[in-house]
Amino acid sequence: MSRKILPAVILILFAAPGCLLLAQAQAPPRIVEPVTESAVARLWGTTHRLATPATQIGRAPADLPMERILLNLKRSPIQQIDLDQLLADLQNPGSDNFHRWLTPEQFGQRFGPGQQDIGAITAWLQSHGFHVNEIAKGRNTVEFSGTAQQVETAFRTEIHRYRIDEEEYTANSTDIAIPVALQPVVSGVVSLHSFPRQSFAHARRSEPLGNVGSGHVIAPYDFAA
Repeated sequence: MSRKILPAVILILFAAPGCLLLAQAQAPPRIVEPVTESAVARLWGTTHRLATPATQIGRAPADLPMERILLNLKRSPIQQIDLDQLLADLQNPGSDNFHRWLTPEQFGQRFGPGQQDIGAITAWLQSHGFHVNEIAKGRNTVEFSGTAQQVETAFRTEIHRYRIDEEEYTANSTDIAIPVALQPVVSGVVSLHSFPRQSFAHARRSEPLGNVGSGHVIAPYDFAA
């Protein structure tokens, strides 16, 4: 073997395992059909419970800005099994993955859609005139912005105005729809309404941390001790 060929062979031998690992890390595409508007699927349960005919007061303006809408992305069944196992291993002292936390980027690469699917989703949003603001590092959401008219056209719904307790809100009046081809990756949309978010926090009465009147309080150092 000539001296010129030998370095190239060594380079291939060392590079091949890395390339193999990279290929294994990439999620296989799940959006495999053309994304067309002729075949759509209705996502049941995507209408807010407060968006009722009794509270409706009219159609929202077509040019109403709708900012920071979140498109929720879902894991494949295989990814979900892998994630469930990882979550168990992270808390298992006997596992090689015990407390080996992932960065958001590592999580997204392992448990999120592949780049081909992300590209198909963003291309569909942009085809309806939306501005894609951000892809979450964990690849579980796509943030985008547009107008009420663009939302109505893309998601096959209407944006209406509602009045509850003298306050006015906007929301989609019917369940949204998406192209069938996107169903393997897209689970729904967040932020199509302006109703207040439900808080899951529960206030409870607690004793004061120390004698504030005399100047003695419990500080973080005390908790550590």
